[in-house]
Amino acid sequence: NTTVKDLLKAIKMNPNIESADNVTGEIDIILKIHARDIDEVDNYVVNTLTRYKGIEKTITGLILRRD
Repeated sequence: NTTVKDLLKAIKMNPNIESADNVTGEIDIILKIHARDIDEVDNYVVNTLTRYKGIEKTITGLILRRD
């Protein structure tokens, strides 16, 4: 079985991951990734993230503005 700790370790190996944190509640992990555009986000989620053993579902939110 893949543990959250193992999953975080594998995910953090990607250089586009700014942070990966285990949290409480309905969501187990929150990732902050750096991407050039929405296509890069889509590619990471669909072709990389969802292929990790233990990932059952993803929810994606975008930062619209940084102050």
